[in-house]
Amino acid sequence: MSTGLCEEIASRIADPGRVAVREQAGHTWSWDGLLRAAEDLAGHLGQRGPLRLAAVRTGRPVLTLVATLACDLLQVPLMHLDSGQTEAEYARVTAAFGPHLLLADPRPGADLGPETRPAPAWERHGLSLAVSTSGGGDGAAFGSPRSGIFLTSGSTGEPSGAVRSARAQIADSLRCAAAMGYGPTTPVVCAAPVVHLYGHTLGLLAPLLSGAPVTLCGSRVVPSQLAAAVRDSGARVLIALPFHYRLMAADTTSRFDGLERALSAGAPIPGGTAAAVMKAHDFALLNMYGCSEAGAITVKPVDPERDRPGDVGRPLPGIVATLREVAYADGADGAGELQLATETLADGYAHVDGVRPLSLNGDLLRTGDLATLGPDGSIRLIGRLARMINVAGKKVNPVEVERVLAEHPAVTEAQVFAEEDGGRGQVPVARVAASGPVTADELIGWCQERLAEHKIPRRIQVTDGLPRSATGKVLYPRPAAPAPETEPEPEKEGSA
Repeated sequence: MSTGLCEEIASRIADPGRVAVREQAGHTWSWDGLLRAAEDLAGHLGQRGPLRLAAVRTGRPVLTLVATLACDLLQVPLMHLDSGQTEAEYARVTAAFGPHLLLADPRPGADLGPETRPAPAWERHGLSLAVSTSGGGDGAAFGSPRSGIFLTSGSTGEPSGAVRSARAQIADSLRCAAAMGYGPTTPVVCAAPVVHLYGHTLGLLAPLLSGAPVTLCGSRVVPSQLAAAVRDSGARVLIALPFHYRLMAADTTSRFDGLERALSAGAPIPGGTAAAVMKAHDFALLNMYGCSEAGAITVKPVDPERDRPGDVGRPLPGIVATLREVAYADGADGAGELQLATETLADGYAHVDGVRPLSLNGDLLRTGDLATLGPDGSIRLIGRLARMINVAGKKVNPVEVERVLAEHPAVTEAQVFAEEDGGRGQVPVARVAASGPVTADELIGWCQERLAEHKIPRRIQVTDGLPRSATGKVLYPRPAAPAPETEPEPEKEGSA
């Protein structure tokens, strides 16, 4: 049987009485305190008999951690859910996973099920959670015990649940801790949602496994609150989202004295935003590229002057990147579908009938990302196979069109996707966020000067902002049907 998270943490911590986690509200938790709370919760849940699957949905990040450790002790897979979901969204997402035990914050008027009751055995730890049975009936097992189920971003439709074993989570977390220089003398502030793999790995498991104390802020914070958390904790590392850095770029008063490194993931940081942040502050700005199926893939310092669009850096140690030849690669020399060999791969995707396999080519994960590899092994992303648009047999990479639109002085962001067309099968259409006055006709004229005719968006909507997920990733409409003659797409969404 593989080592669990609790065993691994206990074996690595020299001073279990030292503060491990600080909450924004001021509560502190030692390593010992976290493990005791997990043992209490595990004992409470164990009284209910054998469990097939548990799920956690809470607004307090530390409770996600306690639930993770408790389910690790019970050897029960745990699914991580967004506390901001409505009851209808929760029901829709979890329908694919079948019966499970739900751990959730009590909500006034919310019907969590017929067996809802508090967990008095661990109230002394400052916890308040409702425990209820959801689903009912039997269902298939979800791979190895102690797995975590992380929902992919769902940027083009309903998310899937990547099943990650404890072994994969530990290896990924230790790799990330090494890349970010975590240790007992490098306090961390985390403002990324811990229900997603980025925040869960960099903000919970990697600090615990490396002895780095972490302050959990929650994601709905502004620069002044982040700066206060950095100041109060003496943080050297910040884990945040692209929108936090967009706010920092516009904030000229908040100071992050002592901060050495700030990491972003979920979507690229626009060059202008990165330049403004780096001009105003002394910390190094880094970007992580990864996915729920493989974990962290690259961590790269941001260089607004030298970086080309799509540059994400070299794979982290232990990861091998190769390219698979595809029928269409946007005309880029040597481009293909990015494939990865790593020991941190997920077991597959969770469904009501068990675990379905990843999209593999032998032992290699097919990421669905179109990319090129530089002489030093560095990765440059140039698009997604699933997003290719087939215009009367001519392929259009929407990323190319988005970059042309983003070059317009008034455009801050652009989003291009396929729309069905009776004569040509599909045509590209676009949404753009603008910082100044600009019309759709003006933008179409801009594209006509820079793109072949079949690549020009047939319709452009100008908006104040693009729709985004909880992690800041731009959400795309789900295609009604795959474009003819395109490569098959793995069932995944990149998490960074």
